Amino acid sequence: MVRYADDLLLLCRSEGRARQALQHTQRQLATLKLELNLKKTQIAGFNTGIEFLGHVFDADGCYQPIPDSRTKVLKDQIHCTLKKGTTQVARTGHHVTQQTKNIAAQLGKRLKQRSTQQNPKCSIDC
Repeated sequence: MVRYADDLLLLCRSEGRARQALQHTQRQLATLKLELNLKKTQIAGFNTGIEFLGHVFDADGCYQPIPDSRTKVLKDQIHCTLKKGTTQVARTGHHVTQQTKNIAAQLGKRLKQRSTQQNPKCSIDC
């Protein structure tokens, strides 16, 4: 078992053992009045790749960051937030629009860098 904060990864040799481990984990969590998020819970094999903590682990034991399909959503959220912020600034008469533009520019640069970075598949010595 690998645990990081509230994320769990159970490693098993077979699908049957994975199902048993999942049931055991559910029972143990229930004794603590906790439960798994069934929408995020799955039994998968390394042959198809396993997503964990923002990375995909494959059969070679290599991993790579998940291509960030959420970048567009994040950009849209930032744009919307900044648009609302500028509107609120204009209504209240404060003069922080330049600061807002600087923040937007920095966030935009970081998002662009992140979305254009290559994520090559790792070599055998990862």
